[in-house]
Amino acid sequence: MKIRITKPFAGKSRTYRATMTTDHPASQYGLPVMLLSDGEVLNVANWMMQGATIVEAPKRKDQVEMLARWIDNADAMTGGKPLDLGSLDLDGEEG
Repeated sequence: MKIRITKPFAGKSRTYRATMTTDHPASQYGLPVMLLSDGEVLNVANWMMQGATIVEAPKRKDQVEMLARWIDNADAMTGGKPLDLGSLDLDGEEG
């Protein structure tokens, strides 16, 4: 998956490869975290503050499922989903 993050005050954006994982110290109770290509973890607060968007949807079924769980967790924490999966082409095929 690829995401784009815009620095709020600089107005500059950067694209990162990202994976969803539960194999990271920031993952607790089996909840997935979004791990960026530079090794940073993007949490829900950072996602919303930095205006992150998905540029390329995940192709693997496990990644799609973990992204959906991450969004559901974000919904529970914030009372609103930071991303609507309905607008993405998520076929869940191995890629």
